[in-house]
Amino acid sequence: AATAPHIRHVHVHNNYHTGDAHNPPGDGLINIRAALLSISALQPLATYTAETSALEASVEWFLQQGFISGAKS
Repeated sequence: AATAPHIRHVHVHNNYHTGDAHNPPGDGLINIRAALLSISALQPLATYTAETSALEASVEWFLQQGFISGAKS
Protein backbone atom coordinates (compact mmCIF):
# COMPACT_ATOMS: atom_id res chain seq x y z
CA ALA A 1 0.00 0.00 0.00
CA ALA A 2 2.93 2.37 0.55
CA THR A 3 3.79 2.25 -3.16
CA ALA A 4 0.18 2.79 -4.32
CA PRO A 5 0.52 6.55 -4.93
CA HIS A 6 3.39 5.81 -7.33
CA ILE A 7 1.70 3.12 -9.44
CA ARG A 8 0.81 4.47 -12.86
CA HIS A 9 1.12 1.48 -15.20
CA VAL A 10 1.37 -2.30 -14.74
CA HIS A 11 2.63 -4.93 -17.20
CA VAL A 12 0.45 -8.01 -16.72
CA HIS A 13 1.65 -11.56 -17.33
CA ASN A 14 1.72 -14.80 -15.39
CA ASN A 15 4.17 -17.64 -14.77
CA TYR A 16 4.80 -20.76 -12.72
CA HIS A 17 7.57 -19.20 -10.57
CA THR A 18 10.26 -20.78 -12.75
CA GLY A 19 11.12 -17.67 -14.74
CA ASP A 20 9.71 -14.62 -16.45
CA ALA A 21 7.50 -16.65 -18.81
CA HIS A 22 5.07 -13.91 -19.92
CA ASN A 23 2.11 -16.31 -19.93
CA PRO A 24 -1.41 -14.89 -20.30
CA PRO A 25 -3.06 -13.84 -17.02
CA GLY A 26 -4.93 -17.13 -16.54
CA ASP A 27 -1.91 -19.38 -17.21
CA GLY A 28 0.21 -19.47 -14.08
CA LEU A 29 0.29 -19.44 -10.30
CA ILE A 30 -0.19 -15.73 -9.71
CA ASN A 31 -3.72 -14.55 -8.86
CA ILE A 32 -3.76 -11.78 -11.44
CA ARG A 33 -7.43 -10.95 -10.77
CA ALA A 34 -6.72 -10.28 -7.08
CA ALA A 35 -3.64 -8.23 -7.95
CA LEU A 36 -5.49 -6.04 -10.45
CA LEU A 37 -8.42 -5.55 -8.08
CA SER A 38 -6.03 -4.47 -5.33
CA ILE A 39 -4.20 -2.10 -7.63
CA SER A 40 -7.51 -0.66 -8.88
CA ALA A 41 -8.71 -0.08 -5.32
CA LEU A 42 -5.48 1.69 -4.33
CA GLN A 43 -4.83 3.54 -7.58
CA PRO A 44 -7.97 3.66 -9.75
CA LEU A 45 -6.26 5.63 -12.53
CA ALA A 46 -3.51 3.04 -13.07
CA THR A 47 -3.42 1.45 -16.52
CA TYR A 48 -2.21 -1.99 -17.51
CA THR A 49 -0.87 -3.82 -20.54
CA ALA A 50 -0.96 -7.54 -21.26
CA GLU A 51 2.74 -8.31 -21.73
CA THR A 52 2.42 -11.67 -23.46
CA SER A 53 2.65 -13.17 -26.94
CA ALA A 54 -0.66 -15.01 -26.32
CA LEU A 55 -2.83 -12.02 -27.12
CA GLU A 56 -6.08 -13.91 -27.81
CA ALA A 57 -5.89 -15.83 -24.51
CA SER A 58 -5.10 -12.60 -22.65
CA VAL A 59 -7.97 -10.66 -24.21
CA GLU A 60 -10.35 -13.54 -23.48
CA TRP A 61 -9.22 -13.60 -19.84
CA PHE A 62 -9.69 -9.82 -19.47
CA LEU A 63 -13.18 -10.14 -21.02
CA GLN A 64 -14.20 -13.07 -18.80
CA GLN A 65 -12.96 -11.30 -15.67
CA GLY A 66 -14.82 -8.09 -16.55
CA PHE A 67 -11.73 -5.89 -16.84
CA ILE A 68 -12.62 -4.98 -20.44
CA SER A 69 -15.84 -4.93 -22.41
CA GLY A 70 -16.44 -6.73 -25.68
CA ALA A 71 -18.85 -4.03 -26.84
CA LYS A 72 -17.93 -2.36 -30.10
CA SER A 73 -18.64 1.26 -30.81
